[in-house]
Amino acid sequence: MTHPVIGILAPETDVHALAVAREVARLGGDSVILDTRQPHEQTWQWHVGTPPTVRTRRGMTVSVTELGAIWLRRAYPAQPPDFVRHPDDRSFARNEWSHLLDAVLADTPAVLVNRPDADIEAAKPRQLEAALRSGLPIPDTLISNDPAQVVEFVERHHGKVIHKAMSSPRHLMLDTRRWDPADTRRLETLPIAPVIFQEEITGAYDIRATIVGDRILAARFSTADSPVDTRLDLAVPCEAYELPAGIHAALLRFMAELRLDFGAVDLKVDDDGRHVFLEVNPGGQFLFVEILAGVPICEALAHFLTSASASRPLRPAGKRAGDTGQPTHRE
Repeated sequence: MTHPVIGILAPETDVHALAVAREVARLGGDSVILDTRQPHEQTWQWHVGTPPTVRTRRGMTVSVTELGAIWLRRAYPAQPPDFVRHPDDRSFARNEWSHLLDAVLADTPAVLVNRPDADIEAAKPRQLEAALRSGLPIPDTLISNDPAQVVEFVERHHGKVIHKAMSSPRHLMLDTRRWDPADTRRLETLPIAPVIFQEEITGAYDIRATIVGDRILAARFSTADSPVDTRLDLAVPCEAYELPAGIHAALLRFMAELRLDFGAVDLKVDDDGRHVFLEVNPGGQFLFVEILAGVPICEALAHFLTSASASRPLRPAGKRAGDTGQPTHRE
């Protein structure tokens, strides 16, 4: 290859990965989708002293030095083949792949969108603190495993409270829910794990702001009559939206503090017209917003990846960053 390639870590059937790959091609670039769940279906080789290479299931061979940018769309843990049955053997194989792929990402000079530690950088408690520092309003929030503290919080807000998890389990969807008086009985299990409790922000509109580099592509959902978690209402009216200048600037400060190049931010426009920050998902879905509101997110992301890739000179295969006397650059 004579120009950098865009690497996309995702299942080969991931519709977001496929859509962005098509957009990269439309812009004249090349991309390769690597499924980190099935690395045993690829051929990896790292002869130490030379760059790692991978041969995909489709027969494409790429040196890591050819990757100018890597989008970590869905970098799932490796899943060994079914004939590896013993749990300890499966765990061992998974860990071996993790060590290799983590080292590849740590060593690559490619731009990473987002970096592998993005989930730590943007853990929900930390992002709420960062939002406050960036000048974004947030709901009154308690994160706790103490039933007594939660009861006091719910009473202080007269029961107008929502609760949600800090992570997303792979085996089920945990939606954001309004507090129900019956939830009091479930508090006896709260010491097992902490939960986020927030005052419920009421208003007619939800905002999904997808941020790509320094571009913000926002859509407004009319949610007055929808569930508290609008992901559960696919018929909600939606349109492109321009954020107020102050919120736009605050969101860019927020992303810079968390060192994120990509994120899907949820905000609520409350009854007083304030844009209240709810959360950011560094790997958030966006095709539904593009389809419903006509917001060109795939184009923006493909342009960001190809531009970032083009800004990094292609290193010849067999040469490492240290060969030029220049440090490997990692953002």
